[in-house]
Amino acid sequence: MTGVAVLLTVIAGLAGSVQVAVMGRFGGRIGVIEALTFSTAVQLLLSATILVVARMGFGGLGGAFRTPAWMWLGGLMGLIVVGTITFAQPRIGATATIGILIAGQLVMGALIDRYGLFGVERIDISLPRAVGIVLLGIAARLSLVPYLRMTHGAQVCAALVTVYVIWGSTYLGIAVTGETIPPLFAASTRFIAAGSLMVLVVLLRGGQLRISRRALGSCILIGFLLPGANAVLFFAERDVPTGLASLIIASVPLWVVVLRLAGRERLPWQALAGVGVGFAGVAVLAQPSGGATYWGIALCVLSAIMWSVGSVLSARVTMPDDPFAATAYEMLAGGLLMLPIAVFTVHDFSPSTASILGWIYLVTFGSIVGYTAYVWLLANAPLGLVSTYAYVNPVVAIALGVTFRGEQLTWRLLIGAAIVVVAVATVVRQEPPSATQLEEGVR
Repeated sequence: MTGVAVLLTVIAGLAGSVQVAVMGRFGGRIGVIEALTFSTAVQLLLSATILVVARMGFGGLGGAFRTPAWMWLGGLMGLIVVGTITFAQPRIGATATIGILIAGQLVMGALIDRYGLFGVERIDISLPRAVGIVLLGIAARLSLVPYLRMTHGAQVCAALVTVYVIWGSTYLGIAVTGETIPPLFAASTRFIAAGSLMVLVVLLRGGQLRISRRALGSCILIGFLLPGANAVLFFAERDVPTGLASLIIASVPLWVVVLRLAGRERLPWQALAGVGVGFAGVAVLAQPSGGATYWGIALCVLSAIMWSVGSVLSARVTMPDDPFAATAYEMLAGGLLMLPIAVFTVHDFSPSTASILGWIYLVTFGSIVGYTAYVWLLANAPLGLVSTYAYVNPVVAIALGVTFRGEQLTWRLLIGAAIVVVAVATVVRQEPPSATQLEEGVR
């Protein structure tokens, strides 16, 4: 019966595509209201015919008036869909209309399944389904390219949301990838693959891959610290919920301030106050809860410290001028340094589909798409606005952890999260990034 259901759904999809084309054509010729009225009349006529043929008679309609309210809502939604496609198709084309319609229906359908809305049976949202929704959403967005002329403000907003969502979701990607792929092997192969793709990005942009020996040595050092910190996070998320891990990693700006103080830099008192408050929040979060262990929390803190050291050093050593080239060398160096050890951690390798998709997501979206959007923002948006990702990402990570992994929101987590986010926001606002932060490419 499943095969029959799929076949009928495919036929319905084809019929829906024809409906979009036809309604759009008539809407453009005779008007949206006129086309919608004619379509509704035809549907009513067909419905009455079906009732007669089925020998149900019109008396069967009486039961409709006693059905739950959402049955009426379904009819209203049908009219809205028809009216929308009638209006949209002549303006953005059939492909874009259908793509956006499907993407929206998938998102709403996933929410209905996840929370059991309108009386349907609850079904958890799997990672493959989530990836499918994201990919279809991207396809719908790309189909709009010929019709959209985005203002600069809209482009900045789109890039900022991209950074928020992608970098906030890498914690979920790491957790899912590490379920059936050894952490060190997953991290090393991820950065080798992402580094290779970043090399292609450099070449496509007309960048320069030739660098000095000193710059190469710096990339190797930073590659050990930053991808290494990410590898530590792979291990940590086996014993720590993704939301808690993201909050501890969000303390990186606080550790950076501490390291800068150790280097005898003078910083605003607001930044120092933010550091003090932020570490108080970290202390609140450091108490194991929600399945977390002291070992996992300690690894998260170690990852944050390694990230901070790499961030500070990357600003003080000789690095390639092209941020994309620098990131490519860092990824390749970190991945290749870890690979010889990682190979010996692989036994009976049988990754799940979810882990493979998570790995692909980290390579492509986490390392390439997110970083590209970030670098574009640094060149086209105020630095203070760009820096907001530092305290928005944990919020995204917590929401995704609750939605896709059933993580619990405890009062300790919420209080600690509020303290850390406010503290990081204070520090980042006082000390926004002054140049492209190379370490962000290895998220």
